[in-house]
Amino acid sequence: MSNSLFPITKILKISLSKKIKFLSRAIFFSKNYDSIFKILNQDKFKTIIETNPNIYLKPLRAYLFCNIKTAEKFDYLESHYKFLEEKFPKKTIDKIYGSDDTLIYENKLSQNHHIELFLCMINSLGKEGELTLLLKLNSNDIYSVQFSFYKDSLIICGIQSRSTTTTEELKELTKKMHGLRPRNLMFFAIRQICEAFFIKEIKAIDSSNHVANCSRVKNTGKFKADYDTYWEEERATKNGDFYIIPLIEQRKTMEEISSNKRSMYKKRFELLDNMKDIIKENLTNLISR
Repeated sequence: MSNSLFPITKILKISLSKKIKFLSRAIFFSKNYDSIFKILNQDKFKTIIETNPNIYLKPLRAYLFCNIKTAEKFDYLESHYKFLEEKFPKKTIDKIYGSDDTLIYENKLSQNHHIELFLCMINSLGKEGELTLLLKLNSNDIYSVQFSFYKDSLIICGIQSRSTTTTEELKELTKKMHGLRPRNLMFFAIRQICEAFFIKEIKAIDSSNHVANCSRVKNTGKFKADYDTYWEEERATKNGDFYIIPLIEQRKTMEEISSNKRSMYKKRFELLDNMKDIIKENLTNLISR
């Protein structure tokens, strides 16, 4: 008999009938639960369990993407927290997974355009990954990328607009960033995270494989976002159920840019270079013991 199932069942925030149902299924994965419980039961992850004890339900539900077996879900979940165990001190884990978002970049582009990038966990998006990169404009959420660390890869399973920001406001923000769209800023930041943590590969799910399309999810088939186009704009290549996104940003040379746009691109590249330095410094501080 598993040493972990009863302690796990005790802390789950679900009804008694659902706990019984959980046990009836979880017993077939008792070794998997023993393994993940051994990691998450550490004091280092206490905040995560206090904030979301139902994390233990994830492998038995729709999680990350569609074409994944239950045993693989355990593997992805365990791999992510092993990564955090190795890279992040407890104070950083407490901050990211607690009540405070962790700022990794900010820039007051103008009087009316203050952008901030946070590394955090949004539990309502937990099906799509164990971390969220969140972009805010004037304290309002506008974009998020959901991802998990898996071994030496970063897996993107969700990206979405998150506010009532109008198209015109986003166009104005793009103008203030010298033609850099918010979504492209997010990809640039993801690459900086990969560089800081020595990630060797960025993988992103294709649209058909999004967790919202899984048979266990209500309103299956209503996911309409075209992720494939997003990844292809980043020059990603298709590999099975995933797209492989280049780790290195591919910039145009000044010779490739028309003369009337060179000034704009120069300012954009300067913005990105400054952003790179700031994110690197902030991530270095996050993982310092």
